[in-house]
Amino acid sequence: MLLKKGINSVVFIDFETNGLNPDECYPTEIAIKEVLIDNQRGRWIDRYDTLIQLPEGEEIPEKITELTGLTTDLVNTQGKPIKLVQNEIIDFFKANTLVVAQNANFDLGFLRFHFGISPKQFICTKTVEAVAFPENSNSLAKMHKHYYPDSDIEQYHRAAGDVEMLSEVFDAQLKAIDEEGMMFFINRIAILPERPLVFYPLYAKYMDFTNKYVPKSRYDALEVRAEDYARDSAFLSCLEAAGVDNWSGYSYAWEMYEEETD
Repeated sequence: MLLKKGINSVVFIDFETNGLNPDECYPTEIAIKEVLIDNQRGRWIDRYDTLIQLPEGEEIPEKITELTGLTTDLVNTQGKPIKLVQNEIIDFFKANTLVVAQNANFDLGFLRFHFGISPKQFICTKTVEAVAFPENSNSLAKMHKHYYPDSDIEQYHRAAGDVEMLSEVFDAQLKAIDEEGMMFFINRIAILPERPLVFYPLYAKYMDFTNKYVPKSRYDALEVRAEDYARDSAFLSCLEAAGVDNWSGYSYAWEMYEEETD
């Protein structure tokens, strides 16, 4: 099916960065897993990952170091210059490549701003899960645990590990909705209320759920509050009908309310 759609390679990509906004922050690590598809040769895999040096004056915040283990000194001493990384990854992104990212607006933002690459075809696995299976969590670690409950893989927020987890989640989603269903999600990004987009990728088609989507936990809480308000409103009406302006008519109003709600 992918070959019929003109896709003969799938590139999974993940970045670690020193912040969330791609136009203000910088990549500190990149990992790519390329799965090549060929009628004659079948499938084969190529991988790439490296730390990336930061520009002078840029640092990795302490909170990100706590999450990833990456430090400013580590990426600057063991990483590659960003221009060199650009030259090394450019051939992964061909016209007939499908790029897969967990949070496409984030990863494609860093790919565009810092490497000048805008994939024409991409899949956002977070969007797939949020739309096709809204009852499930759409975080990478929880998605992986859902599809592979016996796996002992943990997320360490490092690009190489995350990109492997991402490829496994994509494979599971592909089996769940089949390839024809997955084609619907090409270039689609869901705008969800819990996290605004940090970048609007070129060629993207947006599905805005900010005014239509309510998490079930919030819906349940609102339903309970609505029931409480309805009950209080009914009782206040009974108080008013009983002429209560002090506590002397309270018992009569309560009896009236119980009769009306029976």
